[in-house]
Amino acid sequence: MPTSELFFHILLVVSLQVAAFSAWAFYRHWRVYQNMKSRLVGFDAGPNTGGHFYLQAGTAPLVLIAGGIGITPMISMLNACLMKESSREVWLFYGLRNSREHAMKEHLEALAKAHPNFRLRVCYSRALPDDVLGDDYSYDGHIDIALLRQTLSLKPYQFYVCGPRAMMESLIPALDEWGVPEQNIYYEAFGPASLAKSGKSLTWDESMSWDRRKIAL
Repeated sequence: MPTSELFFHILLVVSLQVAAFSAWAFYRHWRVYQNMKSRLVGFDAGPNTGGHFYLQAGTAPLVLIAGGIGITPMISMLNACLMKESSREVWLFYGLRNSREHAMKEHLEALAKAHPNFRLRVCYSRALPDDVLGDDYSYDGHIDIALLRQTLSLKPYQFYVCGPRAMMESLIPALDEWGVPEQNIYYEAFGPASLAKSGKSLTWDESMSWDRRKIAL
C-alpha cells in the first residue's frame, strides 16, 4: 500500500475510533447527569423514577443519616420536607471528619433554628483543635447504632441513609438488628460498594457514579 493511502487509512481508523469513543462518552455522561438529576429531585419524582431512594409521602417521623458527601441528597429531602410538611418530625445525623468538610453548615443551622420539628446532630470523627464541641458539632466519633438508640425515642421512624461503604456496612445491618422494619429503611451509597446483610451481598454497579438500592432481605 502506498504511503499516502496508508496514512489516510490510519487517519480514517483513528477518526472512527474517536467518534465511537465520543458517542460512548456522551452517553455515559448523559446517564450520569440523568441519575444525578433524579437523585437531587427524587423527593418529588416518586416511584416512577426507577429508583427507591426518594422521600416517602406521609406523616411518619424521618431520620436522615448522611456521611460525607452523602449530605447532598439529604439536603434536597430536608428542604422539601420542611417546606411542604412543617409539622413532620425530622432528624438529620451528619457525620464527617471536621469543620473543613462541613458543608452547608450555616444553612442547616438556620433550618434548625427556624423549624422546631427539625433536630440536627453533627458528628466529627477527627475534630480540629479549633472545632468546638457543642458549637461546631454535637458528638465526637462516627454515627453508629448506639448514638441512634441513645438519641431517638421509640417511634415508627423512616430511615434514609447515604454514605460511604464503611458506614453502610455497619449501620444498615445494625438498624435491622435493632428491629427497624425493612420497609422503613432506605439507602443510597456513592461510588462502588457492596453491603453484606443477612447472609446476602448487595453490589453496586461500578459503571455509574451513583446507584440506588432498597434493602432486600
